[in-house]
Formats: sequence, C-alpha cells, structure tokens
Amino acid sequence: MAEQVDHPQHYGGEDNPFEVIEVLEALGLGWGFCVGNALKYLARAPFKGTERTDLEKARWYINRVCVKGWRPSGRTTVAADYNDQVREAWGITGGPLDDVVYLLIYGDETGIKQSLLMLEAHLEVTRVREGEAGDDEVDGEAG
Repeated sequence: MAEQVDHPQHYGGEDNPFEVIEVLEALGLGWGFCVGNALKYLARAPFKGTERTDLEKARWYINRVCVKGWRPSGRTTVAADYNDQVREAWGITGGPLDDVVYLLIYGDETGIKQSLLMLEAHLEVTRVREGEAGDDEVDGEAG
C-alpha cells in the first residue's frame, strides 16, 4: 500500500525535489494543502470502494502536518451549522470519523495531533475487520 500513499511514482517519487508537495511547502502552503487533502480523502473514503487506502492517505497528510510542526494558518471561521452540514453531507455525522474531521477544521496543534491518533485507531479497527494484523506505518517525514 505504501506505493499508493508515500510519495507515489506518479508524483515523481521520494527523491524528486520538485514533487508537488515539496513545491507547495516551499511556497508556504504546506499546512492548507495537507489539511485540505486529508479532508478530501476522509470525505470520499466511504464512497469509492477504496476506503482503507483513502484513510491511509488522510493519515499520511495529517501526520505530515504534525511532523512538520505546522500550526493552523489562514483559516476563516466556519459557522458551526455549516460544519454540521458538511459532515452530514459526507455521511460521517456520528460516525468514527466525525471527530477527526471536526478537529481538522477547528483544532489547534494539539487537536490535529488528536485527530491523527483517532484516525490511526479507526484504521486499526479497519485492519482487524479485514482480518489483517500489524502496523504498517506511513512515514510523514520521508521525501
């Protein structure tokens, strides 16, 4: 699964200094790019038939925010009713990913780290449900 999550070849691979994420981080856009991608993968996970891969990708991006030590920046305040509507439209209200998304939208640095832990716990449940054991880490520091 790592080849689909951690610096896949279609983005130039780990050794490419001009991989899109590297360029965006150099431009100071890393936090928004990573949180935005994490939200995208969390939103689409239940609908594409690739739930686990999408959750692993979301985890990779959240982990990268934590490893880089980025703090939320450039956020506008989102009205609580809009946030509720988004989570309901994505089909996660009350589900295991509800708090993960909430913390990504509203959380500070500690909240984002908590969202990562919650997502990792959900992924472990998914692995057990699928009959797999073990922990295949995704290294957010690579690349």
